[in-house]
Amino acid sequence: MKKGFYFLLCSTLLLITFACEQENDEFATFDIKYLYGKWESEKQNCVFNDNMSGYIFNANEEYEQSHFTWQLIHSQLILQFEDMSNAETKRYIITELTKYTLAFYDTSNKNLIYNFSKSIDSYIDSTAIYGTWEENEIFFQYKRNGVGIKKNRNGSKDKFNWELNQDKLTVTMNNNETFSQIYVVTELSDTTFAYYNQNNTSETHILYPYYETYGEMKKREKENINNFIQMQNICVIDMETFKRNGEITDTAKNEFVLFENEGVYMQILRKGGGKILEDDVRRTFTARYIEYNIEDEDTISSNLYAAVPDKFVCVRMGDTFSASFTQGSMYQAYGNMVPKGWLLPFEYITPGYPDDKASKVRLIIPHSEGTTMAARYVYPAYYDITYMTER
Repeated sequence: MKKGFYFLLCSTLLLITFACEQENDEFATFDIKYLYGKWESEKQNCVFNDNMSGYIFNANEEYEQSHFTWQLIHSQLILQFEDMSNAETKRYIITELTKYTLAFYDTSNKNLIYNFSKSIDSYIDSTAIYGTWEENEIFFQYKRNGVGIKKNRNGSKDKFNWELNQDKLTVTMNNNETFSQIYVVTELSDTTFAYYNQNNTSETHILYPYYETYGEMKKREKENINNFIQMQNICVIDMETFKRNGEITDTAKNEFVLFENEGVYMQILRKGGGKILEDDVRRTFTARYIEYNIEDEDTISSNLYAAVPDKFVCVRMGDTFSASFTQGSMYQAYGNMVPKGWLLPFEYITPGYPDDKASKVRLIIPHSEGTTMAARYVYPAYYDITYMTER
């Protein structure tokens, strides 16, 4: 009897230990930028691009590719293969990810382990170029959408386009006379950016990262918002005018109301055909949206054509709204926290169901009211959002 009890106890402890090890594996975190690039093994090679696409191919047969999109959530690597005749999702757990090594196992078979080494073609980490670099008091800002800004000593600014392909950096200036230069990158890391002119090897450059103060980043964000408002011919009204006009914005005048304390601008295109969220009530909403980075002048994400909308649960306590995502593109990109700026319209809109009763708004949201990524890098975002109650 005792032997049977001890056997059962030991088996239970082993199962608990295995479950804890598996849970620890799944919630380990890795630096996503190390994943970008080309990885090689004896039989298969794979490429992970920074736009979340990639492909797998047999060694020496790169023309026969299996394409996929990918996500990295903690240590879970999810590959969605794009062959429409045989769509397939594969899930792996990463156990090692450095600049030069990658190892993961198949979640359906923990003994099926894959080991890769970073291809020599990928030693230049293209993501390290993002940010502001300084050379002799001249500043170069490289944005993620291939656009850059050169700030000269006299304060003037020149815009340029850039492309980094392995160690070749192509820069196209967009001032009075457009021209391109090709540079060879010899070092690109968190601390140094060095390159020389391909046509004039004596022209060498060594740049070092320039770290803006938080005050400088907020000032730049405010300038970007003001420029966006001017370029889009937006008419800003204050909250008093908004309420005096019946809590609507005149779309013919392209009116946006400013939430002074939060720095958020809102335009209501359609209030909706439902009812306002009452105090101390929890309700589930869906959202279709476009997210646009105002600083980079680029669309970051959108779920307009996704199979399912984003879904979040929202509760109101007095004048305070809080919400958590439960599914969708925003959830995958930023986690479950709904940006505070997304919730400000709920005091004035009445989302319903179906589509013809949905609410539709446009928002300009500074980093302080935005996503975790916006808060980290201090950039403003523009949103076009349709809210609808769950059926």
